[in-house]
Order: sequence, then structure tokens, then C-alpha cells
Amino acid sequence: MKKQISPLLLAALAVSGVWTSPLAQAQPEAPPTPEAPPPGGPPSEPPLAAAPDEVPPPRHAQGRLEVQLFDAATGAPIAGATVMVDGDAGGESDAEGRVSLGPLAVGPHNLLVMSAAHDTLDTQTRVHSGGATHVRYRLAAATAEVYEIAAKDARPRREATEVVLSEAEFKTVPGTLGDPVRVVENLPGMNRTPGGLGGALIVRGANPADSGVYVDGVEIPLLYHFGGLTSVVSGEFMGGITFTPGGFGPQFGRATAGIVNVETKPLSCTQLRALAAVDPIDAEMFACAPVGSWKLALAGRRSYVDAFLPALLEASSNPGESPTVIAPAYFDYQAKAENTSARTRWEIFAFGANDTLKVTRATSAEDADLSLGGGIQFHRLQVRHTHFGDRVTLESALVPGFLRQDFGSRSADLDRQHHSKVDMFTLQGRENLTVRVSEHLALRAGLDHQLYTWQADFITDLPNLARQFPNPLGVDPQRQIPWKKSSFDSNLGFWTELVTSPATGITLTPGVRVDRFDFANRAQWAVDPRLATRWQVNEPTALKASGGVYRKLPDLFSGVMVPGFGQPGLLAERAIHLTSGIERRFSPLDVTLEGFHVWRSRLPSPTDAVTFRDGKAEPVLFESEGRGRSYGLELLLKRNPTEGRRFSGWVAYTLSRSTRTDRTPDAQGLGGYAGVDPGAARLFELPATARTYLSPFDQTHIFTTVGSWQLPWKMTLGFRVQVVSGNPTTPLENGRSTYDADGDIYRVAPGSVARNSARLPAFQRVDLRLDKRWDFHGWNLTAYLEVMNASNRRAVEAIDYDYRFANRTELRGLPLLPLLGVKGEI
Repeated sequence: MKKQISPLLLAALAVSGVWTSPLAQAQPEAPPTPEAPPPGGPPSEPPLAAAPDEVPPPRHAQGRLEVQLFDAATGAPIAGATVMVDGDAGGESDAEGRVSLGPLAVGPHNLLVMSAAHDTLDTQTRVHSGGATHVRYRLAAATAEVYEIAAKDARPRREATEVVLSEAEFKTVPGTLGDPVRVVENLPGMNRTPGGLGGALIVRGANPADSGVYVDGVEIPLLYHFGGLTSVVSGEFMGGITFTPGGFGPQFGRATAGIVNVETKPLSCTQLRALAAVDPIDAEMFACAPVGSWKLALAGRRSYVDAFLPALLEASSNPGESPTVIAPAYFDYQAKAENTSARTRWEIFAFGANDTLKVTRATSAEDADLSLGGGIQFHRLQVRHTHFGDRVTLESALVPGFLRQDFGSRSADLDRQHHSKVDMFTLQGRENLTVRVSEHLALRAGLDHQLYTWQADFITDLPNLARQFPNPLGVDPQRQIPWKKSSFDSNLGFWTELVTSPATGITLTPGVRVDRFDFANRAQWAVDPRLATRWQVNEPTALKASGGVYRKLPDLFSGVMVPGFGQPGLLAERAIHLTSGIERRFSPLDVTLEGFHVWRSRLPSPTDAVTFRDGKAEPVLFESEGRGRSYGLELLLKRNPTEGRRFSGWVAYTLSRSTRTDRTPDAQGLGGYAGVDPGAARLFELPATARTYLSPFDQTHIFTTVGSWQLPWKMTLGFRVQVVSGNPTTPLENGRSTYDADGDIYRVAPGSVARNSARLPAFQRVDLRLDKRWDFHGWNLTAYLEVMNASNRRAVEAIDYDYRFANRTELRGLPLLPLLGVKGEI
């Protein structure tokens, strides 16, 4: 008889990212039988004979169960694994992989074994009367503490590219500072972020605001700290990471490009576990301990890069150049409490982050002084309850939160000053229901609601003459107007999908999402169908395809929909995704090739239209007439780490094109500022008709290769090489510069230079990393040396101009940056 997977195992695997669907394990493997470890492991013990049937055990008889755990590949004992019996906590394995359980009633018992670096084991064993029953198990490495990054939503491999990376691979990828989330930057579909350190999610050439970032399916405002140095959630809490560049399922909404969903893992500490890490960028701590029937964990991180980065930038500036000094600082915190039983799990997860950034530039012969700064902070309290039934799983989450974004700039030379601040209180709620109807059919459905109230406070010149008729296009930099606004709005989402297998090897996943967007007293409904299919042709080959409609409101922080600042009533932006691809295994390589095409419509576009309200003419600032398009090919070749294989890694290549079509004017240049976003200053006249131009985030070629060698003496050497096309830029020096006596500034004449008609130089970078680990009694120490930009090729990240737009200055990224860090763990 086939053994059914327990609901508790389904929960553990779902949170860790291993279990991908109610149907993913439709044919579960038979439970491992107790056996001796492989050659090279401890001496083998003969398996115990079955208890004789002729003498039944006495009623209420008890015995003990002695379990010993070994790594299936190396034969080494597994220490620190959590063992549960019949859904109750049993114990944790010691340094020899042993754990003693009991006294237990004689007879069968369900055994659940969870290790931080091995597959979860759910099996059944029998306790015999008289003495102790000894059993041994070998656990396969990698999938319980494996971070899963899927270039498609990983529900029963419902869509496309899926890349599974072990903890060792994650934490030793050069250029990531050991941060698991940053590894997604090295996969197909992810564009390089200008600046050299990452920080924004630019997926397939789309605006970062078009992608969604989630923790346990609940939206958060950002994934990285300023500069992309590290993620806002400690890697010690991460159980799975799903990166989806397009074609994701209906459970996610309010995004038209890609998503990153970080799933936290169950806490596994049965005794105190702690670690501390320090490097030149930041310091981190983590601690986990059981408290009664609960498990508690705390983590925190604080940066001090602002102490040395300004000096580094000043020292690396060219002679006579006025250096732009950047000083970012950040901290984050996480606190989690968890209580798990056979049928339920309660989780309380509080986390947040605070980032500040200061940029200063002194007056020089060619440049005006500049001082700007800002920050973003957010806090979340996530309360989750999960009920596991035999065929029904119900997960509920309620998440209150707070977000603040503020920004200010000042230039004494230009006599200009701006300030903006937005505070937002949110309440998010999710209900996810899974019903396993049969072996070949499952129903999934849920609610995804978001309520928020916000208040904005601006001092800016943007709203000034832009409100006057008949010329709503100009701005007066000499006048600044205070502006305040507040509102209560909501996004309500309802979704459902079927996971079905109509024939052997074929999986069909049709679904639909219904959204109601309420903003500025206006409501919109959206019904978005989605479909994914996968055909496992044979063991090494699979074909897949997906498509769907995705919608979201224009970015709130761009201001294009805010009454009195933008244009209320704009339509929700829409994107249609089509993807198809093939997966093929050529031992020892896994190869994935995928093509994608995304059509975007209803994007905000500037307009010179006029409407009449109560007999008074009013300008129409934006209309939902903009369009966009992204298409390309993505290739991934991966050599997986296996026993006896010292080298592993992958090669990722993306060939793509991303364009926009709207009436955004050519860049004019205004005191060194050129508007790019829809909410930017409207300078001079608009084009008579919509025009197509390269997206600011377009990158034609993106090539990344990552490799890691396992060396003797517990050492690992890794490398990363990346070559990327430069981002589009507008060469203002090729335009016709004129002096504006009224504004006392120089401007670039309209139409004298086309928007994004040139590119920055191609980006090239090599990163190296060397790790060394020492194991001591009860604790270990790891040291690493990471050399970022080892070839010392300072990439051109942006172009700055003098006040006449006659001379250009290349703003370059970081030089060679060696970092030495250590981490100790008990």
C-alpha cells in the first residue's frame, strides 16, 4: 500500500520551498528503510529482526527508540536534526547523529526528521517491547535547507525555468556578500541594476515599480537595502526564494513584470543556537532557542559602510574633479515566534528596516554644489496560522505595517530646495486554500486584500505653472509651492486555479484573478485569466508554456494619479505575458532555453489635452495611452554539485529588447536634471504624436557565469564574471544649448537630441571569493575574503553635465573593493 504524506510534512516542505504543489508528490517515494551508512561511514549494524508475531506485547507496554542519522553522500553523522514522533517534539541529534526517544508505546509511530541541510524525512517505524529499538537513516543533502529560485512560479513546476541551489552555493557566490537573495541577480531575466551594487528589481527591461516583492506571499516595499548590499531579511530565516520574471500564477497580483517571494522556514532549534558575523560592510547577529512549546528567534544587522565609503570615493576621484560623495547607512531586525503541532502552526514574525542616504558634491568650476538625502523605513507584523487537514490546507495571514519615504535636495548655487515625505499605514490579509480532490486534481483559491492610508507632504516647484491654462507644460523653478494630500484606498484580490494532470507527464494549470482597485474615490475592476502547461516528454526533456494578463495601478510614488499633483482616474496598467521553453538534461549539465514576449499597454503618457469642468478649462496632464514591449531569449546552463564533483556553477545569458511608446518629451536638461519618470517635470512642448524609444532599463546582452571549487581543508573558491550592455542614455552634449534669461539657466533646445539615442559603455566585472571553515567542539568559525571588481574596471554608471551641457563627466562605480569577514556559530 502506498504511504500517504502527512499534513505536517506538507507544511514543512511548502514553507521550505521543496514542496511545490499538492500534486507535485502525487507518486510519493516509499519511505527510506533503516539501513547502514554508505562506505566510509561508521561501522554497520545489522538490521533488527521483526518482532515475533506469536506473542503480542502486553497492553500499555513501552520501549525506547534510538535513532541515528547519517549523510547519504558522505556517511558523516548529522548533528542538530530535529526529530518529531507522532507530531510532538522528540529531540535533537547529537554530534554522532544520535537521538533517544521515549518511553513510547509499543507499536507503529510516525517519525518526522528535519535537518537544516538535508531532505525532510517522513516515515513510519515500530517500537518493540523490551529494551531499545535501534534504527538508522541516511538523509539526502540539499533540499530542506535549499533555496529554490524559480524563474517561474514553482507550483508543480507549473511554468518554466527552475533553478535549485544549495546553501553552500548561495553563501559563496562572489559579489553577493553571502546574501542568499542577491543570487537572483545572476539568473536569466534579471537585468543588472545601474550602480554596481544592485538594489532594484529590473526584470526583463521593466520599471522596478512594475515588479512585486513578497515575504510569505505578503507584499513588502523593498527587498534590498540602499545600494543592494544585502537583503532586508536575514538569510537565517529564509527557507525558499522564488524568482518569477513573468507568467506567474494568479495568487500574486499588483505586478506586471516579475516577482520575488521569500518564504521563511520553520524554526528548527531544540536548544540554543546563535551566530555572529562581521565584515567591513555590516555586522549581524542571530539567535534561536526553545521556550516551552514555542521557538523564538531574533536577528539584527547594522551597517557602517558610511564610515569609509566617502573617503574611498574622494580618494578615487580624478584630479581637479569635484567628487560626489555617497554615504548610505542601514539597519534591520527580525523576531519570530513559532508553535507547531500535528495539525496547526502559529507564526508571529515582526521585521523591519531603516535606510538613509546622503549625497554631497562641493562647488567646482564646472559643477554647482549639491546636497541631497533621504530615507526609507518600513515595519511589518506578520501573524500566520496554518491548518493541515488530510485533503485540505488553509493558511491565514494578517499583516499590519508602516512605510515612510522621504527625500530632500538643496543647492545654494542654484538657490533651489525640494522636500518630499510620504507616510503610509497598511493592513494586508491573505487566505490560501488548497483542496486535494484526487491524485490528478487539486483546487487552489484565496483572498489577497490590502488596505492603506497615506499622507504626502511636498515642497516643490513641480505643481506650479503646470496648472495654468492654456500652457500647462511649464514650470517655474523660482517659485516653490507647499503641497499636502492624504487618502484612504484599497486593493482587493480574489484568485483561483486548478492543478490537473489529464495525461501522463502533462500538467495544466488554468487560473483567474479578479482585482478591485480603489484609489482617489475611483474604483476599477480587473479580470485576468492565466494558464500554464508543462509536458514532461521523457525523463531528461520537458516542454513548457504559460500566458496571462496582469494589471496594477500606476506607481503611487510617481504621483501620476494623485489629485492636485497628477491625473486621477488613470486606468490600471496592463501587461500580456507569453512564454515558452524547453528543459533538457545532458549529464552533467541541465540546459534551459526560454523565449518571452510581453506587451504593455495603458501606461501613463503626458498629454496636452484640455477638459472643461463647470465652464472652466482644465489641463489633462496624463492619459493611459502609453505602450511598451519586451521580448527576448534566456539561456541557462547549470552544472549541479554532486558527490565527488568539486566544481559546480552555471552560465546565464539573456538577449532582449525593451521599448516604450508615448508622448514623453525629449530630454531637455534643466540644471543638470532630465525628467525620465511619468511624474517628472513637464518641460517645454510635447511631441505631436507618440514615439517609440528604448526603455531606460533596456540591456541587449546580459552574460553571467558563476563557478565554485571545493578545495581541500574545508576551503571554497568561487568566481563571478558579468558582461552587460550599457543602459540607454540621452547625449545632451549633442543637443543645442540655449540660455533662458527668465530662469537664469541653460536648457537643451527641444527636439535637438533624441531620447535614449546612445548607450553607456558596456559593463564588465569579475568578483572572487575564498571561504575557509574551522570546526571546533560545539561551534565553528568561517572566514572569507571577497574581492569585488577584482579587475578594477570602474563602470560608467551615469553621465553628468556642466551648467551649459557642453562638457560631460562620467560618473563611475566602485573600484576594486576587497572585503574580509568572519562568522562564528554555536
